[in-house]
Order: sequence, then structure tokens, then C-alpha cells
Amino acid sequence: KEGKWFDKKNVIEQIEGIISQSNHNIIIKGLNELIYAIKNNLSDGNKNIVKLSIKLVSEFLDALTPGINLKSFVNIIIQSLISNFSENKNSIKDLSVNCVNKIISLLGIESIINDFSVQLKTENYDIRNEILKMIMNNKNKLINQKENKDLLYSLINCLLDKNINIRNNAKILIQEMMQFISPNLISEYINKLKPSYTKQINDIIYDKASNNASKA
Repeated sequence: KEGKWFDKKNVIEQIEGIISQSNHNIIIKGLNELIYAIKNNLSDGNKNIVKLSIKLVSEFLDALTPGINLKSFVNIIIQSLISNFSENKNSIKDLSVNCVNKIISLLGIESIINDFSVQLKTENYDIRNEILKMIMNNKNKLINQKENKDLLYSLINCLLDKNINIRNNAKILIQEMMQFISPNLISEYINKLKPSYTKQINDIIYDKASNNASKA
């Protein structure tokens, strides 16, 4: 429920106290309502509440035993955390990035790659940039997984981004994935896009433009 800033702050501090008293050892059973409230606070209009909530998420990550408890918690809050990559004020972006990196260290990047695939479709530089950096840092755990069709399609969309760093990182990842997937999978998706994009994307993926230049 919506409440005043002071009330929400007090509740968050009380939860932190409970976690501390439990020796950072809690289970998720019976906490769904609380966890969804934390999720909602991650997009609160008051940025101080958002910051406090991200810090609370970090404490939950430390207190939940890796396994079903932790995975269930992450499944609820991960999208909201990633969305906060777009926040450049009040340290919200840095706190969120650190939180997601903690999740990767605890559960592995493969546990949230589907969420990354969804968020890569958001045309926001900060969201795409942070996700691509995380994937690049963990690509050896992902590249040879054939089931990453959604990731591949999201990366192809990133090839149309206005920012060259986004395009270059997406290109590197796609070219490495091509060692393990059928070229037909790429062609099948590209052919569904606007004709004006098809040649542009093919040229980027297969380096046709640079190859033509070197032959000239």
C-alpha cells in the first residue's frame, strides 16, 4: 500500500532489524506479500525509498540460502532492479547494478538471462549498456547454450541502437553465438524485420561492409 515516506522508512528499518536478529538466515515461506511490497518500492516515486529498498534487497540476498528460496525471491524483484539501471541520480543505478551482480555471483547469469533478454528490448542506453557489460563479463557461461534464442533476438535488435558501443558489444556476442547455432535461426528472425533493416543487420553481423572496404 502507498504510505508516507516516514512510514515506509520505518517499516524498512524494522525489516532490516529482523534480518539482523535472525543472523541473516531467513526463509521465504509466508513472505510473499512483503516481497511484493519491496518490489513495488523499487519503483516508488520517492527516490530515497527506492535506495533503501535496493539496500534491503541486498540484505535479503545475503540472508536467503541459495536454492529455491533465493530463486523465488529473485524472480519477483529482478525486473524492477534492472529497470533501475536507467536511474542516474541518487546512486540508484550503481546500487541496482551491484545488486544484480550479486545475484549473478550467487545464482549464475543463466538464472536471469531471460530477464536480460526482455529488458534488452527497452530502447534505453543505460539499461542496454549495463546488461551487455554483464553478459560480456560472463559470456563463456552463455554463448554455447543453444536455447538462448530470445537472447539472440534481443541482441539483433541492439544492432539498430544509436550508440556504437551498444552495437559493437551486441555484434561481438552474436558472432560468438554463431559458432553454436544454426545460421537459419538468425536469418529467420532478420527476415521478419523491416526490409530496410535486413541488409543493415546482415552487413553488421557478417562484417560485409568492412570486408568490402578491405578488398577495395
